[in-house]
Amino acid sequence: ESWSDVALAEALDNFERTLIARALSAARGNVAEAARKLATDRANLYRRMRRLGLEPPRNVAG
Repeated sequence: ESWSDVALAEALDNFERTLIARALSAARGNVAEAARKLATDRANLYRRMRRLGLEPPRNVAG
């Protein structure tokens, strides 16, 4: 599948999903810290995660 076979919305969702996953990994699962790294607030990050089908990390503060 080439880049031209992907709809813009799908490509943006994939990029955002990857970016959030990397921020959460760098923050060791701490959502508040990941939100700071992404220059957003925790509530917005949770909303985006829910929309993208990402599960919040378990047993980690934030």
